[in-house]
Amino acid sequence: MGQVIPLGEDAIEPMALVLGVAVYGIMANLLLHAGWVIELRRRRTDPVAARQRGQWMFRAGMLFSCVLTSLPFWFACVIWIAHR
Repeated sequence: MGQVIPLGEDAIEPMALVLGVAVYGIMANLLLHAGWVIELRRRRTDPVAARQRGQWMFRAGMLFSCVLTSLPFWFACVIWIAHR
């Protein structure tokens, strides 16, 4: 371990990890819940179209939230493959 990171040094700044967790939580919730918020706003003009668009946006938000959650795994896979 001493050859890569000097002894006594952190690989990642601990406060950056805390900030990353907060940003992740906010982004995942925004992506997941944007669909029904927009659906409610558009329901006033065209309820049928708003319902269809809301269902599509919910699915897209769920997909993007899952992708965001699994990004560290995919980054680790790419780094592992690159260093083989």
